[in-house]
Amino acid sequence: MSKSINLVPVHFNRSTPPSVDEWLEQSLEVLDANLEGAAKAYKLWPTTKARHTNHCSESTETALQSLRESMILHRYALSTAKESAIKGITALDQADETATEAVKAWGKGVRFERSE
Repeated sequence: MSKSINLVPVHFNRSTPPSVDEWLEQSLEVLDANLEGAAKAYKLWPTTKARHTNHCSESTETALQSLRESMILHRYALSTAKESAIKGITALDQADETATEAVKAWGKGVRFERSE
């Protein structure tokens, strides 16, 4: 029995946007459900294949293979997006710390020269 998941993105069900982890987790759940459906369709294919012409069966097999490949690429893209988001958040945290230090130093009369 396959697990039922909510295909509506998290942010439509609440007033605040989801965190990167929530968004990624739900995207991966939808992706896994799509892969599960594709796998079931592929397993059923031998019984269905007899009803189709050779041209049609080749097209369907190619479409299923393309779906698998696109799902793998989608999963990779999501994990890469998460890594990029984490790096961006880290950079923002570092910039915030630098700005805080600059404000404190400014209050003490220390001036920073802009380096180029």
